[in-house]
Amino acid sequence: MLKKIFMRSLLLIILLIISVLYILPNKESEINKLISPPSNSFLIRDVRIFDGQNFIENTDIEISEGLITAINSDLSASNNINIIDAKGKTLIPGLIDAHVHTYGSALSDNLRFGVTSSLDMFTDVNLFQSYKSKRNDRQSANHDLFSAGMLATVEGGHGTQYGINIETLSAPEEAEAWVQRRLAEGSDYIKLVYMPYQDKIPSLDKVTAQALINAAHKANVLAVAHISSQQGAQDLLDIGIDGFVHIFADSVAQQDLLQQMAKQDVFVIPTLTVIAGLNDKLNSDDLLEDKYVEPYLNSTQKSSLRARFDLHSEAFDYSIAIKNIQLMYSAGIDILVGTDAPNPGTSHGVSIHQEMHLLKLAGMSEADVLSAASYLPAARFSLIDRGAIKPGKIADFVLLNSNPKNNITATKHIDSIYKNGFKISRSLLSNKTSESKLDKNLGEFVSDLSGPNNLTWISSADNIAGGQSSATISHVYKTTAQIDGFLHIDATIRKGFPYPWAGAFLGPTNPTLGIQYDLSDYTSIQFDARGVPGNYRVMLFNSMNGAPPTLEFVVKDTWQTYTFPFKNFNGFNAKAFSGLTFSTAASLGEYSFDLDNIVLVKEN
Repeated sequence: MLKKIFMRSLLLIILLIISVLYILPNKESEINKLISPPSNSFLIRDVRIFDGQNFIENTDIEISEGLITAINSDLSASNNINIIDAKGKTLIPGLIDAHVHTYGSALSDNLRFGVTSSLDMFTDVNLFQSYKSKRNDRQSANHDLFSAGMLATVEGGHGTQYGINIETLSAPEEAEAWVQRRLAEGSDYIKLVYMPYQDKIPSLDKVTAQALINAAHKANVLAVAHISSQQGAQDLLDIGIDGFVHIFADSVAQQDLLQQMAKQDVFVIPTLTVIAGLNDKLNSDDLLEDKYVEPYLNSTQKSSLRARFDLHSEAFDYSIAIKNIQLMYSAGIDILVGTDAPNPGTSHGVSIHQEMHLLKLAGMSEADVLSAASYLPAARFSLIDRGAIKPGKIADFVLLNSNPKNNITATKHIDSIYKNGFKISRSLLSNKTSESKLDKNLGEFVSDLSGPNNLTWISSADNIAGGQSSATISHVYKTTAQIDGFLHIDATIRKGFPYPWAGAFLGPTNPTLGIQYDLSDYTSIQFDARGVPGNYRVMLFNSMNGAPPTLEFVVKDTWQTYTFPFKNFNGFNAKAFSGLTFSTAASLGEYSFDLDNIVLVKEN
């Protein structure tokens, strides 16, 4: 997405907080708790199978120690093996999300909705390495994560705005060594960002992109690209790119380009859900209110699904995206299912079902959509042991109560999920503790900067992620009598970070507690503010994952009272409040602002 879109979405700020204050959690123990029962050998009788490419009616399938060993009608069962009667049900391969960004509870969230493997297009390298080491363990039910790790971009380019350490490129001569370092870190493929035909953000040039693609191919790995224009796609086609991780939607695809894509066997991951969200074409209520979905959504997923981008981008026109999918599908170009979770309007696991539905509405057949979410990602990324229900493949599959052959939405009606042959419990597991109520006074600052319950106020700025901006907070008394005070923030916003920011954060004293509070007794947040005139932001958190619902307000040099209803914070769940941030609107310079009487109120 363009720089402006991501700045407006404010995903930057939450990722900074996650990566520094709330170290990304390892969810291995949580995922292993999902296994039930402790056996991965069994036989399924009389089931309809979609094997990744074709439907097979009324057959049996045998699984032995997590591997598919036989598919045939009327298989004989070994002694003491568990037999599952699946008459009327449909077995599909474990789903593969071909475009995600992983952190937090992503792996368990994926498994809970039948996504057994995912292809990450950029995440923290240390996080990925910790998950990769578990990938070949067939005696557990870990979600399998494949990743590009670090992406290829330039200083200030797309990808540098998230607070994750990025080794940028400045010349084509650096490309081969850069690729070798990524592979040494464990990257499974190389992702580059190519967005030269816009003036919002710097981009790799064509010569450097060529050098990166050549280096990837020399090392026998794929090179895939983030693009935002048809001309950018054409450039990369001419220099040998393997796939596009977004569909271009700035113009209708030209016939010559389509023919070249088909000839070079280039694949596309449209991420249509994100584009629909950018164009107000996304109805997440369909998921939030779905009886087959809602019981398995945690509060983070619900908040992320409700969130929205707050502007339209001409580079991602939904109607053009649909047209281009139709043209590419007709031209025989491989289309893979990917969600770009957790962008606003998406969430790990659940959004793959919406992405499949949108692709069906775009004109793809049910069988081809299912293949695009299983067989094709495995085939195109050389994941030879998965993506299909065939002898010799690992037993990653989803048993459905309904038939997706004529209705793709049947993928949501899940009977059971199997990873390495282990049955996954779909129960919501969380290390969060809930507090039923929160004191309404979030910040009165009578004598200090402490917050209510287990919350406290701290400073927060981009210097925690390598930027040059800084913020300090202090308690200031209003009079010499020292009987009342307010929160004072001093900030210096400097160059050196894509989206500089600074402010004050209210969150748990011990961030590992993950405490959430129920604010449903209130309707609004109210506060007093004054300071250097300008634009500021207030953000309400439902968790430390996902883009926080945000509103802007204008500060004057005299005290003003502001009241914002919760309903105006798009995607905020008042029953799962976990933190609050006041921040600048990122204008450069030195300034200060004051806050007081931050309270929760109930308006009639």
